Amino acid sequence: MSTFEEGETDALRVPRIRLPRSPLQEALISALEREDTNLRIIYLGALHVLQQEDNPDRLALASHNFRELMDRILHVHIDVEEGGVSLGSKVMNLSDDWLKATRTTSCSNDKGEWEGKIDRPLRRFLRRATDFFRWHEGHRPKQKKEIATVLQKLDPIGLPLPPILEQLNVDTWANIQGFFVKVAHHGDVDEDEFEQWQYACERFLIERLQPRTFEDLARLDELIEKGESHDS
Repeated sequence: MSTFEEGETDALRVPRIRLPRSPLQEALISALEREDTNLRIIYLGALHVLQQEDNPDRLALASHNFRELMDRILHVHIDVEEGGVSLGSKVMNLSDDWLKATRTTSCSNDKGEWEGKIDRPLRRFLRRATDFFRWHEGHRPKQKKEIATVLQKLDPIGLPLPPILEQLNVDTWANIQGFFVKVAHHGDVDEDEFEQWQYACERFLIERLQPRTFEDLARLDELIEKGESHDS
């Protein structure tokens, strides 16, 4: 059933369609709302665009939101250093530099092929690209440490894990985010593979943003005991 925004005239009313969601997705929406309203909005945007079956770019667009969602979860739980710069802003700046270089360089012909000596616009871009990759190499260890810190903060007990298990969690986070980065840049992916990674992301997040309570665990123990009594 469609609903309408209050205060709108009949001519301006726009129907808001309630899209079907799984129990896992509903739980994650609520958990994200408790963390930060913007997290919920980003996730809902991803779910909404995935419903647009006539949109040929929907997987790339949804992947952008999933990547941004994971980035912002880190920022919600980590005090960003004053003057600190995120990877996203660095990439956007480099993208602007690239567009400027391609518009002004004489080293690219009409077919997009590179030829001739490196001119001033291209040289300027190459310097900035070099600076970016040097920064990125230095930033990667810090980013992994930030991920480990946030995952520990999200643990209800908050005790550090053995290093090998902590690294496993960090690698899982990085692999999930890396998949969405690839698809956001239009890397090849089919529907089934995307759904598997989407579920992995949702499951990984809900297990940390809304961990099982002691009541849930007690209920699980009760079900296990009943099952064992029936087997005996």
